[in-house]
Amino acid sequence: MLHLNIIYGSFVFGVTFFLAQIKCFEELNVKPKFTKDEILHVLTKCPTIIAAYTVESLQKKVQFLEEELKFNKHHIKNIILKQPSVLTFSNDALKEKWNYCFEKINVSPTGIARCPRVFQCSLKRIKERHLYLKHLGLIKDETIIDDYGLGLIVTPSDKRFAEKVAKMSLDEFDEFRDELDSQARSDVGEDGSYFLKLY
Repeated sequence: MLHLNIIYGSFVFGVTFFLAQIKCFEELNVKPKFTKDEILHVLTKCPTIIAAYTVESLQKKVQFLEEELKFNKHHIKNIILKQPSVLTFSNDALKEKWNYCFEKINVSPTGIARCPRVFQCSLKRIKERHLYLKHLGLIKDETIIDDYGLGLIVTPSDKRFAEKVAKMSLDEFDEFRDELDSQARSDVGEDGSYFLKLY
C-alpha cells in the first residue's frame, strides 16, 4: 500500500509539474500566444525543458531573445516552435552565433529567426562554411544572405554542403578546413591573427 501511495504521489507531482509548464508557455511573451497543441509539440520535441527549466528561467530566455538578439514576439514564437532546444542553450552561445550571422554573413534578424537551425550548429562549423564560400568567390563581404541561404550554410551534412552548396567535393572542403585548423594553431602568414580568431 505504501508503495502504491509513493507511485501515486509521484504521478500526481509529475502531472502537476507538467501542467505548470504548459501554463508557463501560455504566459510567455510571444505573439500569437502558444496553443496547447503547439506547447505539446515543443515539449515533445525537447523534453529536457520539462525537467530542467523553471517558469522564471524560460521567461528570462524569452526576454534575452527579445532584448539582446532583437527578435520580435513573432520571431521568438517561430524560433521556439522550429528549434525548441534554443531555450536550453547558453546566452553566450546564442549571442556569438547571432553576432557572426548578423555582422559577418549579413543575415537580418528576421532571416536568422526563420532559420533557427543555425543555433544548433557549432560556431566553428558556421565560420568554416562561410569562409569556404568566400574563398570560392561564391559570396562576398557585401552579399546579403537570406534565411534560405543561411539554411544552406548550416545544412547538417558536410557532404551535402560541399557538393550541393559549394559545388566541390567533400575532400576539397576537408582540405580547406585542415588549412584553417593549421592556420589557427600557428601565427604564420599575413592573415595569421585573423585565423586565430576563427575558433
